[in-house]
Amino acid sequence: MSMWRQDLKRNAARNGLKGALIAYVTSPGFALMSRARLASWLNARGKAGRLLSRLVWRSTVRNYGCYIAPTARLGAGLCLPHPVGVVIGEGIRRGVLTHRRGVMATRDEQALEAQDKRVELHS
Repeated sequence: MSMWRQDLKRNAARNGLKGALIAYVTSPGFALMSRARLASWLNARGKAGRLLSRLVWRSTVRNYGCYIAPTARLGAGLCLPHPVGVVIGEGIRRGVLTHRRGVMATRDEQALEAQDKRVELHS
């Protein structure tokens, strides 16, 4: 099963082209992942592809408030149910992610960010 189909199934629990069209309109997570996959695919298609990839990326940042680098390697079926303010940078590789306030970071940054994961509750 393709990564895009797994994204569709995981984010919107739908199948097929009709399901994808409905999901693109009703599921922000699926729409965002579709744009990220398109930007990544275009980025690997030479100079013209990189330019088009940049346009898709800019539109995604502007319309969704999310930064997903076209060079990030995203696994199949990545589920983003509330994709607002998500940042997935250039150094991200599948399987080495940590979640920190909507930011995906590499393992090298985990030690520095461990302090940020503490939460203090005040009454």
